[in-house]
Amino acid sequence: MKYLLEAGVEEIPAGFLPQARRELSARARTVLNEAGSGLGAAVTIRTMATPRRLVLALENLPARTADATAKHKGPPLKAAYDAAGKPTKAAEGFAKKIGAPVDALRKEGEYVVAEVIVPGRTIEILLQEAVPRMLSELPWPKSMRWNASGSRFVRPVRWIVSLLDERELPVTWAGIDSSRNTYLRRSEEGRIARAVAISSAAAYEGELMKHGVLVSDERRTERIRSEIGRLAGEAGGKPVLMEGEGSFAYLADHVEDPCVMRGEFDADYAELPREVLELTMWRHQKYVPVSRDGKLLPFFLITANRAFGPAPDERQYAANVRAGNRRVLSARLADARYFWTTDLQRPLEDRTGELARVTYQKDAGSVLDRVNRIELTARRIAPLLGVVDEAAVHRAARLAKADLTTKMVFEFPELQGVIGRRLAEAQGERDEIARAIEEHYWPLGADPRVPRGLSAVVALAEKADTLETIFGAGLDPTGSADPFGLRRAAIGIIRILLEFGRPFDIGSLLSSPKVKDFLRARLLNFMAERHGTTVNVVDAVASVGWNNLPDLDRRAAAAAPLTKRADYADLATSFKRVMNILDETREETLDGDLLQEAAEKDLFGAVLTLDADVSRCLDEGEVERALSAMASIRPAVDKFFDDVLVNAEDPALRRNRKALLRNLGSIFLRILDFSRL
Repeated sequence: MKYLLEAGVEEIPAGFLPQARRELSARARTVLNEAGSGLGAAVTIRTMATPRRLVLALENLPARTADATAKHKGPPLKAAYDAAGKPTKAAEGFAKKIGAPVDALRKEGEYVVAEVIVPGRTIEILLQEAVPRMLSELPWPKSMRWNASGSRFVRPVRWIVSLLDERELPVTWAGIDSSRNTYLRRSEEGRIARAVAISSAAAYEGELMKHGVLVSDERRTERIRSEIGRLAGEAGGKPVLMEGEGSFAYLADHVEDPCVMRGEFDADYAELPREVLELTMWRHQKYVPVSRDGKLLPFFLITANRAFGPAPDERQYAANVRAGNRRVLSARLADARYFWTTDLQRPLEDRTGELARVTYQKDAGSVLDRVNRIELTARRIAPLLGVVDEAAVHRAARLAKADLTTKMVFEFPELQGVIGRRLAEAQGERDEIARAIEEHYWPLGADPRVPRGLSAVVALAEKADTLETIFGAGLDPTGSADPFGLRRAAIGIIRILLEFGRPFDIGSLLSSPKVKDFLRARLLNFMAERHGTTVNVVDAVASVGWNNLPDLDRRAAAAAPLTKRADYADLATSFKRVMNILDETREETLDGDLLQEAAEKDLFGAVLTLDADVSRCLDEGEVERALSAMASIRPAVDKFFDDVLVNAEDPALRRNRKALLRNLGSIFLRILDFSRL
């Protein structure tokens, strides 16, 4: 059997539809799982959505659910039976409550139990109970009430279609009775949505398709993808997808019967920065820009519904859509050009002083105060990172936030840094300084781009200032709340230093112990994910030193597969024995003349060899080879503990043997602390 549910809604925001499809599917699965009989696995669930309808389609439904056996736990035995072993009132009351005869009760442990048959239900009853519940429980970013029923939904629900095969299955929700009638798009003539009777659940998609409604979001997405590719190719370019492949699905959720048209804008607007053109087209109007050889063409691609009505004039409709969208885009681009030309008239360096009137955080001063702190930090760390042009560091840091006072950034806040770079280029700043203005905000989320050189110096200083000042103001992130992006800043520092790949002490960048602890916690998780290992392994590596991130990265990479060795358990046990004794003793000087037993002499020679091998491996960055060398000493360690009494009665021997182990332990601690594993 097939079931169809359609909730007809006033236009749902496109951004809400992906979650709605997932949530409706999950709730349908829950209902079927609760019904038992393996329905959750046997029934095919499909959800679809357009701006005006939310759809659930179920296939392979049985006529009724199977009977089930329910086990009930009753009162304790001593309360259920008297001294003669006869049922008490408590036992009789329990049996009556669950609908079982008293003689069906049986003993299980210290209680009585009974099993009763729960009759299956018809699929009609199951669905009639489930549909109102599913619609009521759907979560939305925002919801509303619209009638006296008090029900909440993202937008007012205007109709409900409920069909089981060819039959109507009556359901009522939010004061709306279901039927087999769905409604098409409103015509331009009367603004009235025309009703269409759906003959069966199986015929639903096909019948709506005949009337110009493509319910399947996959089909709408594929049509849009194909048309955008074709029209961009005909224009001699490629589409610029501002949200990657997800752009097609997002556009599909704006329409029910998509078509793609090519519009044009005045080529004079090409003087605007490309990022401004792209953002204006996509953010405000959902147009897809077209580029060729890295430059935007004066075209844009519009996704709209096809013409609709009794006798649609496709050509005139398309001309009207193009003309209307050109007017809207031209107005927005004219505003952007005004902002751009106005901002160009003032040098960026003249804007820096205005940052004194912009508050960064009430306890952390103005943005100008922040710029001053960033500059001091950048000048301090630049030589450590191999950036020796002090004048460039000074200017890049001073100009990094200057674009925050521009009209362009006020209109397009997501382009902070980008606008600063474009203005700097237009005003003749050196390329590396202009790039640093944009790239000091990098890395952005999962974007693989990481700043380098001068840009990295300013980026590190900026992120360090964010952490130090916000933590200093007592605004630590809590749970998922992180309004100042402290986690993002910490991950940014980690990624930049790893990309730099040269020795650098994190203490040269950060001073607050709380900030260092915060960064270390982020670092452990980052490294664990990066190397496919556990936080415990990374913590063991970091515990012997983590201030030099590239060095930590090499050690973590080598230690990641350590726990997968066949002899790992024995290896770790031997090393922990060394570490345990090492923790309990003072540092002593090893005297080779005091070595007596063959096992301790052998271990002494092995330690000398290991010390040289590990030093050479670490100097060459071959941490994995160093670990292999450490693993090779295990037989000598085991034999030492088997044959030699470390805590000898002679104090000199005892100190000397512990000193030998201390020397060995110090070699282990160059890579990781096995006692933490």
